[in-house]
This record gives sequence, structure tokens and C-alpha cells, in this order.
Amino acid sequence: MIRKLTLKLLVVSAVVALASGQTQIDLQHQARGIDFTAATYTKPLQLGPSLPATCAIGQAFMMTGAAAGSNLYFCLATNQWTLEGGPGTGGVASGLNTLSSSTSGPILTIGALCSSSAPCNVRFGSTVYAIASPATASLAGGTGTAYIYVSSSGVLTVGHNLTLTCTSVCTAASGVTAFPNDSMPLAIWTANSGTWTSGTDVRSAFGRDDIYVSTGLLSVQSQGLSTLSVDFSVVTGTIANGTASLGTSPISAAACASVVTVAAAGVASSDAIVWTPNASLKAVNGYAPSTSGGLGISAYPTSGNVNFDVCNWSGGSITPGAVTLNWRVVR
Repeated sequence: MIRKLTLKLLVVSAVVALASGQTQIDLQHQARGIDFTAATYTKPLQLGPSLPATCAIGQAFMMTGAAAGSNLYFCLATNQWTLEGGPGTGGVASGLNTLSSSTSGPILTIGALCSSSAPCNVRFGSTVYAIASPATASLAGGTGTAYIYVSSSGVLTVGHNLTLTCTSVCTAASGVTAFPNDSMPLAIWTANSGTWTSGTDVRSAFGRDDIYVSTGLLSVQSQGLSTLSVDFSVVTGTIANGTASLGTSPISAAACASVVTVAAAGVASSDAIVWTPNASLKAVNGYAPSTSGGLGISAYPTSGNVNFDVCNWSGGSITPGAVTLNWRVVR
């Protein structure tokens, strides 16, 4: 009985000794063909609300605060995280992953998926701009806001009231407090005392501008551009305007002076001329009221010109005084 009890105590002591002396298993070198299919759960990735400032090639990280499809990152180069889940090795970076932005420490990355084989394309009218590599903006200090957008000339821009610099892929524009009207907005990031605090994604998968043409306007669409013009069949518009100096040489009875012609670009013979003297004519020789008649002025258009005739309706010669006319061609 004593021997059996002693043997049991020795076994228990051995088990306790083994348990207290256990070491962790090195799966890389000690395990082979591991099958986790029956495991209750597995957690193979690091998790966190923001990317670690440093990483080694081969690391993976899941950003818990990012949207599904934009939350899995791999470290493909030392201290450089790359968002996964893009279009692969060719094609065009597509969907809401195109030109997304994220921060890691002071670094703001824009367009992590953009590459020469899968560029991030932005279209303004009929012109397509290709962004072929990621851009980074480094925050050095300040409290304020950064506006990330593509300008109408295709430049990836970080407008801000902070202290920051951009890589060659993007341009930093200081003093910007709102998105320019002709830009394509991407994101808004805020910073406090030199630290990025939060970002708002303002990209849109679909969008359009509606132009409604009312009476008096014409619209022509071509290659994504809408060109508006005045419908002169409804609206009267000024084609040209200017002044004309009439002659002062004697005009014989029942005759007209040489025509006064002024060049007027765009004028057609079907247009109308509105004219008026630039001063009163009632005291100007030849144009003042007279019972014996006087001089008359008439105007007519020809292609590219306006023309003025001065004719003598009296029975005697008249030497006209100087007169200047203001004229306008309407259509």
C-alpha cells in the first residue's frame, strides 16, 4: 500500500515538474503541416485603428477603423504599408479604392493602389489624367485642415493651412481653405499640433452636373463638354461697337459725300446698326434745322464693316460741321 502511494506521488510530481518546465513551441521550425481547420478561431493578423509607423517586409495589418475592402495592408518594403485588394497586376485602379488616403504617423498616403500598370485615372471633360504612383504628404506641424483634390489641370494637390511637404507626385498648396470650384475633391484631413487627427472621404463613385438651357441659350455637347452660346434668333446681342467721324468737305446740292466706312469684325449684312451723335446737332452747320433743307445721315452694314452716308437734301452746297457718331451693331 505504501509502495503504491509512493509511486502515485512520484508520478504526480513528475507531471507537475513537466508542466512547470514547459517551453513555447516555435511553429516555424518545430511544426509541420499545421491544420487549423478545427480550431475554435484564429487571429493571424495584427489589429489596430491606425497603421504602425514601422514595419518589416512580410508583415500584415488590419486597420479596424477603415471600411471593408480598404482595411488590409501588407508591408512590401521596409516601413511602407501597401493597401491590398486592388485590381492586381494590370488594368486600372478602380472603385472606391482609387485615390483613397490614409495616415501613418506624420505621413499621409494618397492613392496607395496607383501604379504604372494600374493607374488611377481622373477625367475632366474629354481629357483623362493618369496618376501612376502613390503620393505622400509629410506633416511637420500646425493645427488646421488639408484638402486633398485633383485640379482641373490633373495635378494631385494637398491644399492646406498647415506645415507640410509633398512628394513629386503631388503638390502642396498653402492658404487653401476650401476645395476649388473646378477641382475633383478626394478627402479632408484635420491635424492638431502637428499630428493627423481624422480624415473624411469625400470621393463619389458617381456624379454629374446638369445644365438646363432656357430660352435664349443654345447648348452643344461634345466629348463630355457642354458649350453654351446665345440664341440670337431670340436674344438681341451686341456684335460690335465703336465711333465714326463724319467728313467736313463741301457737299453739292442733291448729292452725297464719300461713304464713311469703319471696320467691325463679325458684322454681317443682315445685322442692324444703332447709332447716335455724341453731342447735339442743332447748332452744327448743315445739320441744324432749316427751312431750305439740310444734311441727312443713314447707316448700313456690310460684311465686316459699318457704313455711313451723309447726303445733301437742299438746293445748295453745304459744308458740314464736325460730327462724331457712336454706333453699335446688334443681332
